[in-house]
Amino acid sequence: MKKIKNKKFRYKNSNFGIGIKKRFLLRKIFGLNIRKKPRKLKIKQKNQLQKIINKNKVGKELKLNIKKIINFYIELKSYKGMRHKYKYPIRGQRTRTNAKTVKKTA
Repeated sequence: MKKIKNKKFRYKNSNFGIGIKKRFLLRKIFGLNIRKKPRKLKIKQKNQLQKIINKNKVGKELKLNIKKIINFYIELKSYKGMRHKYKYPIRGQRTRTNAKTVKKTA
């Protein structure tokens, strides 16, 4: 007989926006065992975690929000926006020796 594996518990169908630190923080707030895997949590605990996660932007919502902000910078024609447009490093990294591959594609 084959064993049926438990379905993985995912944070709002995506892990984008929830890193390791945030996961541990959420579990600590609820007083859950940090080393316990999410799929081994009880249903009540999963529902509590899901409620808090649903309040925050995660996954597709977060990606769309980031894209909207970048497009806003580009429309403003700010320094940051122009760097995004030409696909250069935005936060002051050097382009003379590093970021050669990015410059080639642009």
